[in-house]
Amino acid sequence: MQNLSEKVRQSLARLKDPVSNAPILFLEADIEVKEVAQGEILVLFYAKDPYSPNVMTYADAVKKIASKVEGVKRVVVDVRNHVMSDLFNIRVND
Repeated sequence: MQNLSEKVRQSLARLKDPVSNAPILFLEADIEVKEVAQGEILVLFYAKDPYSPNVMTYADAVKKIASKVEGVKRVVVDVRNHVMSDLFNIRVND
């Protein structure tokens, strides 16, 4: 039986690049998924390119995808290693 963080990670892997069919999030970022409380997920999103304009879009997608996993009540996305990570974290988590 999988725990909640593994289910969320598998759901995030389904987001594919339309050209290469590779899991896009894992090409653009290192992702850590942690269950911090019952039904509460923390996603640490380490951007590989600190200037990528796509990080905000991916952070929104991470939150939406993770929120749809059965058993998830709350998702917090923490973007790191980007010049605008503070702004992204405020926008995504409010």
